[in-house]
Amino acid sequence: MVIAVIVLASSIGDILLSGAMKSIGDLGGLSIAYAAYEKSIARLAALAPEVNTVLGAHNIPVAPTEVLPALVRAFADLQAGKATCKPAGSGKQLCDVDKFSFLLRAAP
Repeated sequence: MVIAVIVLASSIGDILLSGAMKSIGDLGGLSIAYAAYEKSIARLAALAPEVNTVLGAHNIPVAPTEVLPALVRAFADLQAGKATCKPAGSGKQLCDVDKFSFLLRAAP
């Protein structure tokens, strides 16, 4: 049996949470941070066929491997403007795409 640990975090914050993912939006706009996040989740999704279980660190710590490619699709939909967004405090918005939520800076 092989057990591999892939840390689901990056320089831009947590990659996958069962709650609202907020670190990427704190850096603002569709910028280098978004490109790095997109690249990171694509790399993780490519590993999904080889992974048995995704063990996150926050909220619900276990997720099925299908969550990785689903996250890639949800983030693409977010960038394409297909999310449902609502105000979430001063200068922030909560954007829902499928079963994922992204806490972002509100559009100026």
